[in-house]
Amino acid sequence: MGEEKVVPASVLLEKLQQELQQLKGAGEDMAQSAPAYLTLWLSEGWLTRRLASAKRGSSGT
Repeated sequence: MGEEKVVPASVLLEKLQQELQQLKGAGEDMAQSAPAYLTLWLSEGWLTRRLASAKRGSSGT
């Protein structure tokens, strides 16, 4: 299996929107929006949604 990566939802959405825009510009038929693709991929198990880590807000001191 592939390497597991953790990406914030906002970053993933932005990157996917950019990729879809490029594909559409190249003539590909991308019928759905980025949020629709993410919802589909979550429901099919290609993506996993997790809560943010508790470490995020700590100052480390």
